[in-house]
Amino acid sequence: MKRQESILVLILVFAILTFVVVYTGTQQNTQPQPQPVQIINPVPPPQPQKNGQDRPDTRLNPEFRGPPLKYYKPGATQQMGLLIDPTTNETLPLFGKEVYGRRDQYNYYTTLSDAHNLFPVPLSHNNRDCMDTQVGCQELYGGEMVSVVGRNNDFETKMYKTENFF
Repeated sequence: MKRQESILVLILVFAILTFVVVYTGTQQNTQPQPQPVQIINPVPPPQPQKNGQDRPDTRLNPEFRGPPLKYYKPGATQQMGLLIDPTTNETLPLFGKEVYGRRDQYNYYTTLSDAHNLFPVPLSHNNRDCMDTQVGCQELYGGEMVSVVGRNNDFETKMYKTENFF
């Protein structure tokens, strides 16, 4: 009986060893092998950009315009328009310059000639002296009535249409 038990143990050990060898051999063969991936829609390679010129403008249009840019206007006086008397059709030049440090405030005057000399003559608009260097007058846009010192009638302003007065 001892002999039968030892043969049985030997067969059992042999069966276990066979199972282990077969199982480990099949485990190594069943590991997934990497498969090549097929790309259906390939992404094109990146192209060098030309300072953003090749990209479409994707910004939304603003709802409102920003404030207008105020271009630099030097303090030199320049002719900005004409003064026209509605009753006599007399025409005088309108000179002006921006008041330093004031937004939409200008110094205005006109000239009267005496043979070869030009004399600056102050204007007043809304009871304000337009020659006052600290305050001046509101910016004239055309169509306003201004009074000229030494003249009885009021003059209508006609402004030149230009973006930059220099």
